[in-house]
Order: sequence, then C-alpha cells, then structure tokens
Amino acid sequence: MAVNVASGIETTVKDFSLDPTIGPILSAHPDLYRITMRDEGESSWDKRYWAFAIQEGQR
Repeated sequence: MAVNVASGIETTVKDFSLDPTIGPILSAHPDLYRITMRDEGESSWDKRYWAFAIQEGQR
C-alpha cells in the first residue's frame, strides 16, 4: 500500500493474495497479517531480489 500524504489517497502496489506463489500461503494461514520489506534486510548485490517477511498474528 502506498499513501499520498498530501491527498490521503491510498493505492495498492501489490496484492499478494493474487500472487501465484504467496497467495496459497496466505490462504492456508489466515492469521498472517503483514508482509514487510522496507526496513528489513538488504537487496541482492545486483538489486534483482529483495527478501520480505510474512508476519503471523499473536495467539
């Protein structure tokens, strides 16, 4: 999700539920609530890959 702070308009950047790899994981684990990558880790040397984390809700 990207948010334009001037207008308040939110735009979906990537819907992971529609992704053929990540979508089934999200469907199988409904308590997963966040996919994050902004401040965690670093990109690959050639900038083609970036790791992200899927966070599970507290039980």
